[in-house]
Amino acid sequence: MRALRLETGLTQVALARRSGVDDTYISRLEAGRRVWPAIRITQALAAALNVPTDALLAADRGVVNDDHR
Repeated sequence: MRALRLETGLTQVALARRSGVDDTYISRLEAGRRVWPAIRITQALAAALNVPTDALLAADRGVVNDDHR
């Protein structure tokens, strides 16, 4: 998720504002200190990053997929 966030030029705080997800939660997700959240939160993050949910989940697994652009 961090790579997708950086591609969009967003900070964690900006992503938090766009998605409605707490920035400390985003930080923990990016650091691997949290397992993936409920689908509602995953969808909010994907929408804020302007990528499909599956692209966000694939990014977390290290799968490279440029189809989301």
